[in-house]
Amino acid sequence: MDGKDGNLKREKAKYEISLKDGVFLGAMHECPSVKELRDRNREIYRGKFSYCDHCPALYVPTAEKYGFEMSFDIEYDENNECTGRCSWTARKKT
Repeated sequence: MDGKDGNLKREKAKYEISLKDGVFLGAMHECPSVKELRDRNREIYRGKFSYCDHCPALYVPTAEKYGFEMSFDIEYDENNECTGRCSWTARKKT
């Protein structure tokens, strides 16, 4: 998958995606949104919901709409701040 027309490619995200045994796997090594906030010396929100909760909030309901279960594993640092790194899986609901 070359992703030449996708958002991740346009945003110059550092990521990997693959499909293995019917499971879609992804790893975000450097989230472009978090990178931009840091580059602009902006604080990354980390209240009840962190800034990085936006991905599960957007993509999990969309995946469910099309019959997939999706989960995210978001990496946080010692200050409970999103690092801009995460991984996700999606598989067809059985």
